[in-house]
Amino acid sequence: MRTAITQGEGRSTSIGDLGLNYTGRLEWLPYGAFSGKDGDYTGGDLLREPSAKISFATAFSTNRNAHRSLGVNGPRFPNGQGRTIDTFFADMLFKHKGWSWQNEFNQRHTEGSPMLQDTVTNAITAVDEGWGITSQLGRMVGKRSQAVVRYSAFMPGDRVRSSFLQREEAWAGWSHYVRGHRIKLQSAVTYTWQSGNADFSRTGNQWGLFFQVEMGI
Repeated sequence: MRTAITQGEGRSTSIGDLGLNYTGRLEWLPYGAFSGKDGDYTGGDLLREPSAKISFATAFSTNRNAHRSLGVNGPRFPNGQGRTIDTFFADMLFKHKGWSWQNEFNQRHTEGSPMLQDTVTNAITAVDEGWGITSQLGRMVGKRSQAVVRYSAFMPGDRVRSSFLQREEAWAGWSHYVRGHRIKLQSAVTYTWQSGNADFSRTGNQWGLFFQVEMGI
């Protein structure tokens, strides 16, 4: 079990925020610890677990008197208004002989109305209430490379459907680990669609090409 109490707007806030963010997380590893110091916190099975390992976790975060639409970031609410934003998380990670499978679920809820209106301009800033999922399957290819496929979806809640669309995304990617997870090269082809319509010719749906060099601490 892990707990944390942090500033409601994270580390880079420039305006005082009297609210705090309270977070708790529970983890369960039914088949024992993963190989390596952080094997259950990294995606790819670089160490090729000789026996199946799996972790389950849940977490809950409540950001009291948040002043941004995403709690710790996002657009500021108008007229200095605040909201309490609650988020529930659940995740699972499986690794065995170079295979890895990750699943994540989260759901966000706002106490009070998630639609905040500016009293001068009438512009509305909305909290993106709803739920989302991500599932990623990976397979190590050679000693340092991994092929992955991923599916993600965001389903807006009933109260914010006028501000947010249902959004889904599929990835096919490749990662090359230069120095474990500290230094790696990643690339992917992505396809994003909205409102449940994956038709390639639909306006708003789009292909993407992604490449990054990641250098961790």
